[in-house]
Amino acid sequence: MINIKELTDGELQMAAEEMAARNEINIIDKINAMANGAGLVVTIKKSDGRNRKAPIKYLDGYGNEWSGRGRQPKWLTEAMADGEPLESFLVVDN
Repeated sequence: MINIKELTDGELQMAAEEMAARNEINIIDKINAMANGAGLVVTIKKSDGRNRKAPIKYLDGYGNEWSGRGRQPKWLTEAMADGEPLESFLVVDN
C-alpha cells in the first residue's frame, strides 16, 4: 500500500489524474451499457478545452489575481487610480 504522505506533489498530481481517467472510463462504460439496454446509442463528446480557467496575468501582493479577461477588478482599478501602473502587476514567467 502506498503512503500518500511520502509522495511528492508531482506524484500526487499524477495519481489523481490517473484516478480521474479511470473513473471517467467507468462512468462512460456505465452510460453506454444503460443506453444499449434501452436501445439507444450515445455519443460522448470530449471537451475541446474552451471551458478552462484562464491563466493568471496580473497579481498583487495580497493574493488578488486577474486573468486580464473580462471586467477589470476593483482592486486593480483602485491601485491604478492611486498611481500604480498596470505593468507593475504583470506576472512574468521565467
